[in-house]
Amino acid sequence: MLPMSSKVVRYIVQLCVFARTSSALPLHNITLPLPIGTSNHATPGLLCTPTKWTDVALFYLFNYVAHAATVLTRPGERLDDFIVSVIGSLLFPALGLYRGIEAILSRAAFVKHDDLKKAARSGALCLVVRGKDWRPHHGDEVPNAVFRRAKKEPLVKQQASVRGSLSSRCGNACDRSVHVLTYSPPWLKSQFRTSVFVQRQTIHGSYELPNGYRFAIVPSDAQFTASASPNAISEVSATHNMIKALIALVQSCYALSTLYRSRGDQIEQFGYAAFGLTVAPYAVMSFVNLLGNLCRPDYASLYMVENSILDEARRRGGVFEGAVGRVREESTTVCGCGLPDADDAKNLQFSSNKDDELTTIFHTPALPEIWHSGREEEPQSPEKAVSVCSSIFTHSHNVNALPPKLNYTGTEDDSFLIIPCCNPIMRGSAAPSYKNVLPPQLYRFSSISLSKPCWPFKHRDWTVKLTCSTPSHSLRLQIIKYLITTVVALTPLALYGGMCRFQAGSIPLEESSTWRAYTVQWLVLGAICGIWWVVDQESKDARLNHAWQFGPLVRACVYVVSANPAVGGFVVVAQMLMRYGVCIWVGD
Repeated sequence: MLPMSSKVVRYIVQLCVFARTSSALPLHNITLPLPIGTSNHATPGLLCTPTKWTDVALFYLFNYVAHAATVLTRPGERLDDFIVSVIGSLLFPALGLYRGIEAILSRAAFVKHDDLKKAARSGALCLVVRGKDWRPHHGDEVPNAVFRRAKKEPLVKQQASVRGSLSSRCGNACDRSVHVLTYSPPWLKSQFRTSVFVQRQTIHGSYELPNGYRFAIVPSDAQFTASASPNAISEVSATHNMIKALIALVQSCYALSTLYRSRGDQIEQFGYAAFGLTVAPYAVMSFVNLLGNLCRPDYASLYMVENSILDEARRRGGVFEGAVGRVREESTTVCGCGLPDADDAKNLQFSSNKDDELTTIFHTPALPEIWHSGREEEPQSPEKAVSVCSSIFTHSHNVNALPPKLNYTGTEDDSFLIIPCCNPIMRGSAAPSYKNVLPPQLYRFSSISLSKPCWPFKHRDWTVKLTCSTPSHSLRLQIIKYLITTVVALTPLALYGGMCRFQAGSIPLEESSTWRAYTVQWLVLGAICGIWWVVDQESKDARLNHAWQFGPLVRACVYVVSANPAVGGFVVVAQMLMRYGVCIWVGD
């Protein structure tokens, strides 16, 4: 018999397998020349040929890369950002897993006959907000502002006390310059307790943002009304990516078959380091992404909704066409009474003189002494609180320029006007309770601190925290989301234990110690690091200052540099494949 190439041998073996499964003919022994190194690993019916580099590449492609490609696309996500997400999911399966869980928890597919509400639950709506670099203009009137007094700022109190209109005054504050600081308010936060600002997503329609403005994702439970703009559109286009869902289903089945084939001799040799078991985290990710595809539709772009800040931006020359609705806003006020050195800034107005020097005029009430003392007690009744808040101080201050690179280092003792980046949004929560608080106030300042927003930078920025008079379950939902992600990401540990019982295998420790170390690191540290990257990216998306964001190229490099367990895992999988061979079952 003439020598035959290994490629022809593979085709003959596959043909024999097909004949066995299709016609169920009895097998008999034949003589075929096989490549050197072919064996059955002492298992009758198993045929293993030497591994080539193409076999390793195909194993990577079908068992790792294809699973990572099933990661869900977020609304408006650009192609390069999606590619980076695929790279991150390839190195840290928990990243792709998290997106699937996020889609499942959105419950967008359960919304019927309301396209705006479904899009809001999917995170596909955006609105205009003030940025960290926002500057007031002449004639601006800003509600819900809070004035934080400078340290040791003298107040010249007069004896007059007139109650009634805002023009009545019982005191005047000294003329001293103030900083204008914008912050992300709690009514902009999602159901998971974080605000999400638009970084690089595609937005439907045409727009021109003036300086000092940016987009943010609309909360999932926001309420809407029709837009009065003549250029508004009424259709929000969404699709269910059934092709990607089908691919995720096929990949899950293929991964299960890989896990099934890893039992037996492979586990006996390699133990818990068996290369077939390393597919488990990717199989779980594909299955969760399959469910996520069914629970949330896909949006090729974000859609704009109008609000009062968009109207403000239009007055400054901004252009916005293609809005699909308008978010409903409420007349909620913000109370600075939680801070001992803060007051509500009522009737805040800005004006500029002929030299373009910006000044502000506003009024602050004489708050109850109990709130200035820093104690946590509340007024005995709203009527008593209103009676002691009737005195008014008038303030007139120059407005400071923005600090270089928005670095507020050294401003601890300065006075501030703290302004929300958008006006209060009407949410779909229960009616507020006014027990033990002033009737018109829903949000109360609890702290303001100066800290570093990002570790590599020395810049410092102010962080504002508020408490709401209505009960919020956002913290509970955030903990549940992270807890579910962690538990599901560690599910492959149960698969490992069930299939190999964490046995070491028959290969000597001197030869397999590196394989065991990297596979365990890949499984455990890969899940933990993936969740850490999720939290890190969410914290960056929640920052009003877009200067702390990284582009897709930097993100990809950071993923690769921090993925030592995954890179080492891929290397040892190739080593185990080269040792074990490519096997097919030809027995009964």
